[in-house]
Amino acid sequence: MTRKWVAAAAVGCAMGVLMGAAPGGRQAWEQDLRVERLDPAPAPAGGLTEVHAFVYNDGQESVAGAFTVTVTLPAGTQPEEPYFPRNCHTLAGAAPVVQCSFPSGLQAGQSATALVPVRLGPDVRGVLVGSVRVASVGDPNPSNDVKQFDIVVSG
Repeated sequence: MTRKWVAAAAVGCAMGVLMGAAPGGRQAWEQDLRVERLDPAPAPAGGLTEVHAFVYNDGQESVAGAFTVTVTLPAGTQPEEPYFPRNCHTLAGAAPVVQCSFPSGLQAGQSATALVPVRLGPDVRGVLVGSVRVASVGDPNPSNDVKQFDIVVSG
């Protein structure tokens, strides 16, 4: 009986490896960029805070191609240079948007962060909601590529 149980367990493990199963029932991807939610520090109306657009390679291999991080700021705010990395730039459009590029090669288990200083308008109140999005060719799991963040207007 013990041999049958061990054999069945071995087959189950082998199937999990072949099918890409990961611990906890997650799908194991070669590369999988995901955005983690990080809310900026609260700031008063007219004040300055900073969005940390945090991206993590949750896959098992390095990211094969370059990727882009896009920060969409809430209404009533404006991005304020300098940005990090230096290649970040503001996009034209209705909402303030900052886009940053990162090269290929982000290792499995490593992260990348874009820093975007944000000036709050003088009349904003409450909680302002923005978002961070990562885009990469070959990212097989788009369900974790966007997260919202909240800027709490203090005072």
